Amino acid sequence: MIYTVTLNPALDKTVEIPGMALDTVNRITEMRTDPGGKGINVSKVIAKLGGDSRAVGILGGESGRTLEKLLENENFTTQFRLRGRPARISKSLTGSATRIPTSTSRV
Repeated sequence: MIYTVTLNPALDKTVEIPGMALDTVNRITEMRTDPGGKGINVSKVIAKLGGDSRAVGILGGESGRTLEKLLENENFTTQFRLRGRPARISKSLTGSATRIPTSTSRV
């Protein structure tokens, strides 16, 4: 069993906007939300490689509850502690290196 620690987990929200342009309306064609954060991402890779992993860390707020629900669909076990501040939300546009992180709480 490999334990991974995620002290700052995230809801990774990805949107696809083909042909993004300035000064015009850009339409989202696809949107998805995935559990993320360094330790969670490592646990995902371990599971894909056939290994046994448990992701541990801190969750909070409505975003933390959503993250906890999404993690139920992953192929590894989890053990997170709940706290008061919300988990961060990371946003990215597909086909672009642009990342738009929201503010995060300190651990």
